[in-house]
Formats: sequence, structure tokens, C-alpha cells
Amino acid sequence: NSWGSTATITGVTKSWIDSNIPLALSQIQSSIDSGAVFVWSAGNSSYTESAYQAGLPYYYSDMKKGYLSVVAVDLDGAEPDYTNRCGVTADWCIAAPGGSDVSATGGIYSTYNDGSYKRMSRTSMAAPMVSGALAGLKTRFPNLSYQEVRDRLLTTANRTGIYADSTIFGKGLMDLSAASNP
Repeated sequence: NSWGSTATITGVTKSWIDSNIPLALSQIQSSIDSGAVFVWSAGNSSYTESAYQAGLPYYYSDMKKGYLSVVAVDLDGAEPDYTNRCGVTADWCIAAPGGSDVSATGGIYSTYNDGSYKRMSRTSMAAPMVSGALAGLKTRFPNLSYQEVRDRLLTTANRTGIYADSTIFGKGLMDLSAASNP
């Protein structure tokens, strides 16, 4: 999910969320209760907190088991200027490649809405990396639920060096190789 919100989870109240997206809240919780995992872009406003959609478990703790907030790193693994940070979502947040501050030279090569290919950067490029990793890990470990695969992805993330700062990178940099090991 990448909805382009500039409101952070700590910038809105639970009552605001309850009154503005009640049907979405109900559907998200129902899906999580059925075993789904939601992957959300953390946002691209250089904020110290994730976008409110990526942070819903901050107010609705039952959602946490089926949630991931994704911040971006550039192609060298550094924090680009645009990415929001994990902040209060650190327990369900992970970093993944999203491209550099200069998309034309350091972006993720992807399809574009006109049918062509283009280099793009932002957390909207990082979130699909995590979604793809979940799908690949579910194939590798078919006996695990999607929520168990999510937990595996978080527990195997690289937490060394700069990735040890959970306020920025949450559980760390996604490490698909480590997550794929038996």
C-alpha cells in the first residue's frame, strides 16, 4: 500500500482515525484476523514518523501482527533524504531498497503507468520489495502463515551498523538471504 499521505501517525488522533476511516479500519482488522499482512510505505516527507496508515497499530494494537511499515534506503544502503523514518512504528517497521534522491541515476528500474520502464525512487518502490519478499518466503516455507513469515522477515533483518538505530530503520534492513535460510 502506498497512499501518499503526509499526515504522520503521531500527527493524528485515534478519534480522528475512527471518524475518518471506520470502514477501512474494520476491513483491515478483519483481514488481519484472517491471517493477512499489510505492507505500507512509510511516506516520503522526511518526517521522523511514518505516515498514519503505516502506523495504525500505534492506536490499534491488535493490527500489529499483520502489519509492516517500510522505509527506504538508497542503492548503497544509506538513508535517502526523502524517506520518513520508523519512529513509533519501529516494532513493525523495516528498511528496503527504494532508490536514491536522484531517481534518474539511482532509482529502482520499474514499469511505469504509460507501459514503459523508468527509474523511480521513494518508499513506494521499497514497499513492493517487502511484499515480494513475503511472497517468496511463503513459497520457501509453505507451512508458515503469512504472519509468521512477516515475523521471520523482521527477526532476520540486518541490525548492524547504521541499521541498529530503530528510530530510523525499525527492525533493520531487510535481509532476504538470512530470512530464506532454514
